[in-house]
Amino acid sequence: MGSTRSSWRDRLRQARTRRVAWGIADQGLFTLTNFVMTVVVARLVSSRAFGAYALVISISVMLQGGTQSLVAEPLAVRFSRPDGREVRAAVRGATGLALAIGVVGSVGMTAWGLGFPSTATGALLGMSLVLPAVLVQNVFRYSLVAQGRAREAFLNDVAWAVTQAIATVVVLLVVGPRVGPLVVAWGIGGLVGAIVGAWQVRVVPAPTAGLAWFRSHRDLGLPYLGEYLATNGSGQATMWIVGLAAGLSELAWFRGGWTLLGPVMVLTAGLRMVLVPEAARVAGRRPAGLERLARMASAGAGLATLAWGAIFLVVPDAVGVQLLGATWAGASLVVAPLLVQRLGLSLALGPFVGLRGLADARRTMVTRTGVGVLSLALGAIGAVVGGAVGAATGLAVAQVLALPAWWHLFRVSRREAAVAVG
Repeated sequence: MGSTRSSWRDRLRQARTRRVAWGIADQGLFTLTNFVMTVVVARLVSSRAFGAYALVISISVMLQGGTQSLVAEPLAVRFSRPDGREVRAAVRGATGLALAIGVVGSVGMTAWGLGFPSTATGALLGMSLVLPAVLVQNVFRYSLVAQGRAREAFLNDVAWAVTQAIATVVVLLVVGPRVGPLVVAWGIGGLVGAIVGAWQVRVVPAPTAGLAWFRSHRDLGLPYLGEYLATNGSGQATMWIVGLAAGLSELAWFRGGWTLLGPVMVLTAGLRMVLVPEAARVAGRRPAGLERLARMASAGAGLATLAWGAIFLVVPDAVGVQLLGATWAGASLVVAPLLVQRLGLSLALGPFVGLRGLADARRTMVTRTGVGVLSLALGAIGAVVGGAVGAATGLAVAQVLALPAWWHLFRVSRREAAVAVG
C-alpha cells in the first residue's frame, strides 16, 4: 500500500513538473516575441515615435491584463481539469466575452486616433485592427494551461511567433520602419494564434454567451479586475504621468528600462498562469501543501529576476545602444530602481498564487488595491520630482513595503482553509 501511494505521488509530481516546464517554455517564447518586436521598433524609429509606440502598447497591456483578470483567471481557478463538455462551454463564453471587450476597445482606439491626430495615430489605428484577436488568443492560452495542456499552449505561441516574424519582414520590406504597420505585424501573429486556439480547444468564441459567463463568475472576475486595475494600472498610469510631466523622451526612457526587464515580468506572469491552476488542485486536496508551492514560486521568480536584471546593470553602453538605440542613455538610469520593483513583485508571486488557489478574492483584492494606490502615489510623486528615475524609485519602494502583508495574509487564509477542510 505504501509503495503504491508513493508511486502515485511520484507520477503526480512528474505530471506537475511537465506542465510547469511547458508553461514556462510557452511564456518564455511569448516573452521573446514581444521583446524582439520592442527592440526592433526602438532601433528603427526615433525616440518620439518609440514613445508613441510605448503609449499604445501600454494601453494594449492594460486591456490584455484586464481581460485576463476578468475572464481568464476565473477560468483557470474554476476549470483546472481535463477537457470536457462543461469546460468547452466555459471557454466558449470566456472567449466570447474577450472578443466583445476587444471590439469595444478597438472602437475606442479608432475614435481616439481619428479624433485627435498625433504622433500616436498610426499606432492606435494599427492596434485597433488586431486587438480583438490578441485578447481572444490570450484566453485560449489560459484555457489550455488550466486543462493541463501547456504543451499545446506553447505550440500556439509558436504559430504566433512564426507569423509575427514573417509579417514584420514583409512590413519592413514594403513600407519601411513605420510604427502603425509594425503594430499590425505583431497583432497578425495574435490573429493566427486565436484561430489555432479555436481549433485546439474545438470552440468558436460566442459573444452572446459572454454575458452569461460574466454573470456566473463575476464573484471572482470583478475583484480580480479591480485588483489588477489598482496594481498593474498604477504602473501604466505612472508611465502616462511620466509622459505628461516630463515629455515623450523621458517616457521612452522609462519604457526602455521597462522593456529590458520585461522578460522577467512576463516570465513571472507565465509562472502565475501555470501555477494558479496547480494551486487550485493542491488546495482542493491539502491546503497545507500550498506553503511549499508558494515558497518555491517566490524563490524561483526572485532568482530569475536577479539573474536577468544583473545583466543590464553591467552591460557595456555599446551593447545597450545596439539594443535600444538612442533610448539606451536614459533607459540605463532606470534599470536599478525598476529591478528592485520587479524583485518585489517576484517575491510576492508565491503568496499571490496561494491566495488564488484558495479562491480568496477578498484578500487578494484588498492587498493588491492597497499596493496599487501606494504605487500610484509614490510613482506619481517620483515622476513629478525626478522624471523617469523618480517614478521607478517610487514604484520600487511601494513593492518592498508590500511584501510582509502578502505573506501574512496568505498564511492566515491557508490556516482558515485547513481548518475548514478538517
